[in-house]
Amino acid sequence: MHPEHDPDLKDAFAELHRRQRGQAPPFGAMHERAIREADAPRSSPSHFPAGRPLAWAAAVACMAALALWWIGHRPEAVPPVQARNVSMEHVDQLLAAIEQHLDFEVAMSSSEYPTDILLADYPSE
Repeated sequence: MHPEHDPDLKDAFAELHRRQRGQAPPFGAMHERAIREADAPRSSPSHFPAGRPLAWAAAVACMAALALWWIGHRPEAVPPVQARNVSMEHVDQLLAAIEQHLDFEVAMSSSEYPTDILLADYPSE
C-alpha cells in the first residue's frame, strides 16, 4: 500500500495539524505586528562596523605583499652592449660548430667512388 493511502498516517497528520493550529497566535495579532514593523523607520547599520577598516587594511596588506613579490621576481636588466656581446659570441660558437661539421661531411664524401668510404681504416673502439 502506498503511504499516501494509509488512513492511520492521514489521521496522524490531521491531528498534528490541529495541534499546531491551536498553538499558533491569532491572525489579527500577527497582521497588526507586521504592519507596525513595516511602518517603523529602519536604520541600516553595517553588519560589521568595526570590520570595514579591518577589511581595507587586509586589502592594502595583500597589495603590498603582491608588489614586493613582483619586485623581487623581476628579471634583472642586462645592459644592451653586454647582452649583444654575449649573443654575438654564442652565434660565433654555433657557426664554428656548423663549419666543423660541414668540413667533416666534405672530407667523408670527397672520395672518388662512393664505396671508398668502406675501405677507410677507422680506429676500433
